[in-house]
Amino acid sequence: VVPWVAQQMELVVRLLPGPIPDVLRVQFSDRPANGKVDRQETAMLNDLLRRRGFDALAVISDKPDEPGQRASMRLPDSRWAVLEIAHIDPPKREWLVLAGWLSLIVAGATAVSVYFTAVLIRPLEMLEATVSKIGSDGVLAPVPEVGSAEVKATAHALNQLSSRLKTAMESRMRLVAAAGHDLRTPMTRMRLRAEFLDEERDKWLHDLDELDRIADSAIRLVREEVNQDAVEPLDLEKMVRDISAEMATLGHSVSIGHLDKVSVRAGALGLRRALRNLIVNAATHGKACTVALDLACRRG
Repeated sequence: VVPWVAQQMELVVRLLPGPIPDVLRVQFSDRPANGKVDRQETAMLNDLLRRRGFDALAVISDKPDEPGQRASMRLPDSRWAVLEIAHIDPPKREWLVLAGWLSLIVAGATAVSVYFTAVLIRPLEMLEATVSKIGSDGVLAPVPEVGSAEVKATAHALNQLSSRLKTAMESRMRLVAAAGHDLRTPMTRMRLRAEFLDEERDKWLHDLDELDRIADSAIRLVREEVNQDAVEPLDLEKMVRDISAEMATLGHSVSIGHLDKVSVRAGALGLRRALRNLIVNAATHGKACTVALDLACRRG
């Protein structure tokens, strides 16, 4: 308020001795306005006037009969210019106004926080969704490169990772398949030579049969990895019985015990290969084995 009063007083002095516009609401008197002098604001007003180059006495006093103040300044002709100072009542129910402003600030800050939090966690959500879609071949599903810059960068990095993983998996499959096929040629030559050996012929042929099974297993593994068989309902009891009979026909000491009727959902090739390897290992390393299939219910 005091700087505004100083500006008004300066304007009055500069306009004199000409007419003073009514908008300034200035009255002239032979003495200052009545009322209790506000010493602090009076001192501030005089200091501001001196800084502006006016060495004049000014007084700010409270109105005696109503709220508000008047500013009085002595002019060079010994008159006093009395200026009305507008009185602005404080807002009613200040705490409601303050609460409203605080609510707006909190709401705005919350909205901004939610927005930036969503922007920051979007790449993490995309990463989680992509990882959850990794197939049995270990390759990531392609991610659309759309959205904000951060989302596009994350999607691009995931797609690059998927491409590299796919290349590595295909290279591994080619290596295993090539090794399996390459083993067949020297194994065939060794088998022909072993036929002409009189000593330890059976041992040579047994070792060659084992190498042949290893090569076949590697090739079947590659085929199963490349051509993933669909999951379907399978009769596990019939599959176990057929594989056990097959192993017994091949010379393994395999007997069939009690087999429960069990149906499972799985890939036929993968399950058959796993059961065949399990039975062969048991019959080979345990000298003999009995295959049983029991269905047990577990609660919890």
